[in-house]
Amino acid sequence: MTTGKPGLSGYGVALLAIVAAVADIILTPGAAPVATFVLAVIVGTWFGGPRAGIFTTAVSVPILAYLLMPHPSLNYGVAVATRIVYFVAIAAFIIWIVASDRRAAQSLRADIAKRQALECELRLVIDTIPAMAWTLLPDGRLDFLNRRWLEYTGLSLEQALSGANDTVHPDDLPRVMKRWREMETVSRGYEQELRLRRVDGEHRWFLVRTVPLLDEKGAVLRWYGTSTDIEDVKRAEQALRDSAAGMQQLSRRLLEVQEAERRHLARELHDEFGQLLAAVTLHLHAAQREKNEAARSHLDESMRLLQRAGSRVRSLALELRPTMLETAGLDAALRWLAEQHLEQTGMEVSVAGRVEGVSGDRAIACFRVAQEALTNVMRHARARNVWIEVKQTAQELELAVRDDGVGFDPDQALDRTAGMRLGLLGMKERVEIFGGSLEIESAPGSGTRIRVSLPVTAAAPAEAAT
Repeated sequence: MTTGKPGLSGYGVALLAIVAAVADIILTPGAAPVATFVLAVIVGTWFGGPRAGIFTTAVSVPILAYLLMPHPSLNYGVAVATRIVYFVAIAAFIIWIVASDRRAAQSLRADIAKRQALECELRLVIDTIPAMAWTLLPDGRLDFLNRRWLEYTGLSLEQALSGANDTVHPDDLPRVMKRWREMETVSRGYEQELRLRRVDGEHRWFLVRTVPLLDEKGAVLRWYGTSTDIEDVKRAEQALRDSAAGMQQLSRRLLEVQEAERRHLARELHDEFGQLLAAVTLHLHAAQREKNEAARSHLDESMRLLQRAGSRVRSLALELRPTMLETAGLDAALRWLAEQHLEQTGMEVSVAGRVEGVSGDRAIACFRVAQEALTNVMRHARARNVWIEVKQTAQELELAVRDDGVGFDPDQALDRTAGMRLGLLGMKERVEIFGGSLEIESAPGSGTRIRVSLPVTAAAPAEAAT
């Protein structure tokens, strides 16, 4: 049906209906004129609209009057007028019914058009928002997924509607489905974390929130849900946990090292200095019993033992706190450390390079890194030679400790050897305090190289915080 004002086609249909009615009456002697023209009004009104129906009625009245009065007389005139009034009444009723039906249909179409426009606008908004969204039917079947969801998974709408659960990580799917069944029975919103497969095959963590739309009786009309990417948050949380675990290990290691150093000092003081002082005491007692030249040899031996004890005390003090860093600088402290390592292990240590004007904190950091590196070489490397290299530019200070030992796989060694792992972590933490970096280059059979880079002047934020 057409709506509104009829065009030429509407009036053309009305004229065709009138012509057809006249032709039917002429060709069919027994045809009822009123009924035939009522049919013409129905056809004209239905296909042309109310105005075309009025036009059909207006044109049909004189034709019908002519056809109904073959012999003019008063009796015939009254009868014809009565039938024409009936015809007009019926035609008016038909036009009214069709007009009412047309108005209702037009209103319905307008409502449908508005609803479709609103749905299109809503879908455009849902497709545009920076979140993955979807809707479920009351029984849990998917009926809509927005564009961002489809772009993330790389699926078409048909593929996603038929196999959306395939994008959930297999380890998470049983837990997700169990949670959904629990919430479906109580018609209540919920949220949970799960991993969804991206178009490239990677699974990322998402926070999924689902809420129901309820009617006035509390029945679910539809479920609405969103997925928010929390992969970066998860990684940050894991990094924080790893850092906390590393710091806890370092703290335990620090206590262990402190206790070990205390035991070492106690043993040195008890064994070596105790023996030296006991020997000095014996020699002094012997000197008391001897006279003149005989006493001199005991006194000389006591002096030698006291000098040896003093030298050992100075060595221990330098190991604990190398004061020559403040007096002679980093170069002298590294060369002294190399001499000490040679005396204790017989391993040749060469020091190359010169640095000047290195601040006390950075000098201590480099010294401790070199000290820990030499300790690791002594314990694990089975090396014959060690090289220490220092270099200074206007921006940074570099220290490298290299050996010709057996080498190792850094990743495997860090997992396998707790002492080495914590020693390397301690070096790394010490260097990063000053905004520096530590690199480890090693492989089985090719030795090891530890390189440290520290900024010369600019203090790092971690240094200020420390």
